[in-house]
Amino acid sequence: MIFSDTVYERVKNNCLKNKKQESCGLIKGVEVIECENISPDPQNSFLIHPLELNQFDADCIYHSHVNYSSEPSILDINCQKEIDIPFLICHCFVIMWRKTLRNRC
Repeated sequence: MIFSDTVYERVKNNCLKNKKQESCGLIKGVEVIECENISPDPQNSFLIHPLELNQFDADCIYHSHVNYSSEPSILDINCQKEIDIPFLICHCFVIMWRKTLRNRC
């Protein structure tokens, strides 16, 4: 799945709102849904409430990395495989994108 420049711009803007913790959200078609990061360690990981995840039937999950590159962490890779929804990762300081695993996102 290829997203429009508008979708990427919305994701980037959401991720840049708070550079001190990972931002996260969902992409469904052309809609970008910003989600609260409920992780106990939001500077190093993200967690979207399962009800939000189920409510929107997302095409893709996006999140930011604040302390390292847009390369997926081992946790990102394992989580993405388990839930079978591709991730789009934004590095906050140098806007870089990484689409993980399947080429759907």
